[in-house]
Formats: sequence, C-alpha cells, structure tokens
Amino acid sequence: MFRGATAFEQTLCGGAWLSLTGSANAFNNLGLSTARYGCCSPGTFMAQPTLNPFNATTACEACPVGQYGSTVDDDITSCHVCGTGKYNEQVGQSSESIACQNCGTGKYNDQTGLSACQDCGTGKYGDQVGQNSSSACQNCGMGKYNEQVGQSSESIGCQDCVAGKYNDQTGLNSSSACQDCGTGKYGDQVGQNSSSACQNCGMGTYGDQTGQSSCKNCGLGKYNEQVGQSDESIACQNCGMDKTTLTTNSITASDCKTGTAFRQEGIDSASAEQLRIAYNNLNKCT
Repeated sequence: MFRGATAFEQTLCGGAWLSLTGSANAFNNLGLSTARYGCCSPGTFMAQPTLNPFNATTACEACPVGQYGSTVDDDITSCHVCGTGKYNEQVGQSSESIACQNCGTGKYNDQTGLSACQDCGTGKYGDQVGQNSSSACQNCGMGKYNEQVGQSSESIGCQDCVAGKYNDQTGLNSSSACQDCGTGKYGDQVGQNSSSACQNCGMGTYGDQTGQSSCKNCGLGKYNEQVGQSDESIACQNCGMDKTTLTTNSITASDCKTGTAFRQEGIDSASAEQLRIAYNNLNKCT
C-alpha cells in the first residue's frame, strides 16, 4: 500500500499488513516514507499520528465528551460524534450504543457531539426522549402556565391558573400571564381557559376587586336584587328605618323586617331584635 512512498509519515495499526512475511510485509521496503506500526486502544484516538518513535501513552488520547471511538485497537485520528437528540458526558467511550445516550424528557439537542442536552423552555414541556429540535417541546395548554425549564409532562410542568383567573393562550410562562376575572365577577374553578368562565356575582353580593374566587356579601341591614354588581354603595341597598335583615347577602327588600315581624314569623330570636336596634342606632349616628 505504501511501499516506496516518499512522504508517508503516519503511524498505522495494520495488523493484517504486519502479519505478511518477507517483502510482502507493508512495513518493509518503505522507501523514503517513515510509516510506523502502532495502535490506540478502544475509546482513544491517535492525536499525534506522526510521533516517532510511536508511544501509545503519548500519541493516544481519550475521546472527549460528546464523542466515541472504536471498539477495537485502531489508528483513527479523530473520534466519532454523537448525533442529534443524544449526548455523552464521559470521556474515553468506545461504543455509540453505550456512549451516546438519548436526551431525556423535557430536553432536546439539535447539534452533534455535545455533552449535554438543552432544556425545553418555560411555558413548554417535552414528554418524549431523544428529541433533536426545540419544536419537539410542546406548549402548555390554555388555562395553564409553566415557569420552569426542562419539564417532562404537562401534568407536572404546567400549572393551572388559580381560581379567579383564566388564560386563553398556550405556551405562557408566568402565573402573571393568567388574566383576572373582572369586577362584579368571580371564578371558583382552577385552570379556566376563557373569560366566559368568570361568573357574575349573584344577588345579595358584589365584587369590587378583580381576580376573585368568590364575591362579598352585602352586610346586615342591606340587600341587593341585581347580579354582576361591583360597587357596594350602589349594589347593597339599605333597609329602611327600624328594619334589618336576619342574615347577610339578602337579595330582596322583603328580607328587611322589624324585630317584631321576625318574631311573628316564628323566628323567636333576641338577636334579630338586637340587630334592628343596632341598625337603628347606626342610622341615627349618620
């Protein structure tokens, strides 16, 4: 192969050539070349192929991370690279099947020869191994968000918007991306994906803040016959003088009665009379 060559200087691991006898041996009658016999062990490569005399300890180096070498003694001058969707964090590896591991869930790798995989970004998750593109990372669905990288499933990585909020977009990466239900409304379920999930505050209640999971009751001595109210002073109407309600969140003026009326209806409650007196005194002070 290189008998009589004039400029060949590489060290070769040609076991079959060396075994030939006489002038057939490739390392006899070299002419002006300086070809040498030498081998690097599995998982290494010949970093200095022109070293003379050849010394494996000096000439051979371990394959770096992200790469692998031969499974047998060889004279390769560079190692093979792990493909996309894979990684290798160990030096001196000799087999692709052992050296190059699939990127785990929540990760991907779109380059060759790397020692680590890249995380799926916030707002996303990846539930398959060995992925070779960021497009393999899926968006969290509507009604959800994700603030962490490298998440492996929607159920673990993507969090529900809390009650009182909703999210009508995919791939959002912060709880602040969940939008508030407006005033006069509330949301009592998590993970809602539309403003239509926000319900009107019922009669007897009001909502003067956004993003609430429940509405506030009109107080004793007040009632509200309208839904979706946001201002207490407008929503909650006062019972007349000498009248009150037995409970909060009353929904009609007919709930406003005197203490005598409560007793006549079979509600033998001193507290009702006390409420009437307290409300009456409140009116006198204003």
